[in-house]
Amino acid sequence: LLKTLEEPPSHIIFVLATTEAYKMISTITSRCQRFDFKKLSFKEITGKLKFISQEEKINFDKFALTLIAQNAEGSLRDAESLMDQSISFFSEKKEISAENLKDLLGILEVSMIAKFIDCLLEKNRITAISFLEEQISQGLNLEEFMKSIISYLRKTFLLKMNPDFFNPESSGFSPEEFKKISSQAVNFNEKELERLLEILVDTENKMKYSSIPQLPLELAIVNFISPKE
Repeated sequence: LLKTLEEPPSHIIFVLATTEAYKMISTITSRCQRFDFKKLSFKEITGKLKFISQEEKINFDKFALTLIAQNAEGSLRDAESLMDQSISFFSEKKEISAENLKDLLGILEVSMIAKFIDCLLEKNRITAISFLEEQISQGLNLEEFMKSIISYLRKTFLLKMNPDFFNPESSGFSPEEFKKISSQAVNFNEKELERLLEILVDTENKMKYSSIPQLPLELAIVNFISPKE
């Protein structure tokens, strides 16, 4: 292999691709030209999705394409795959909406997440735990719930540090949802918000090993609202 890489036939070009370049041994990398690829920006992905929808004459509302781009996490391949899934699943609809995609992708309602955050902001542990128990009784997936809360609070934290960090379109929220998260960012104390994120990230790990999955989250609620002296 090393000899072939050093002196390849004139009609051949080798392309070695990896997501773990640090694992490549130096005798290989020293014989190659290296090109590092980065994730595509949100704007680049949404632009490509709009182009595809126009060419294929399939109507998506703008928030649906935003939602796909958000869930693709910088990968155009994943974005196109999600788009293809939604087209297949909702082929009978004249326009594919963000609400349709939330059902398909298993995304929790932002209003439900925002309501839970309001309970924490109000420092009402009884209301917060009661709300959690009510959602669990209705079949809430705790793993997805934790993932959604942490993602929501991360955006809240970024908005707290810089209100211009997101706008409604790039945030993945509707105008009403964006208005809500912006108001919550204002009402949070920055240190308090940072502590809440740290508690929840730790709680997410504990839930994986708990015999009662919701118990770590219940304790996290109490810890945040009524911290130990």
